[in-house]
Amino acid sequence: MVEDEEGVRRSLARSLSSQGYRVLEAENGPQALAIWNERSAEIDLLFTDMVMPEGMTGWELAEKLRDERPGLRVVIASGYNTEMVGHGKAAAAGMSYLAKPFSATVVGKTVRDCLDGQPA
Repeated sequence: MVEDEEGVRRSLARSLSSQGYRVLEAENGPQALAIWNERSAEIDLLFTDMVMPEGMTGWELAEKLRDERPGLRVVIASGYNTEMVGHGKAAAAGMSYLAKPFSATVVGKTVRDCLDGQPA
């Protein structure tokens, strides 16, 4: 999970952990890449915020990781409206899109659907 807001990241990680998922946390793209380089074999899904600090968007991170593993499941979350972040672009690329704000139930369902191959 890549989310620059610590409170949001911790809350989402707790929620997903309580639903049985193992969650690795990163606050930005470069940190996520470092985790990926060490533990990519353990990662089945990338859950990333669209807009992050450190010069890498969630979209760029997803594309980079999918270059290495084309079948990687991806959920991109954003507080911006769907026209700004390209909901259609995410769907066309086989990624799921999740609009903020969202509930823990919606996050859990979106992650499960994405892992099961059902785009959100």
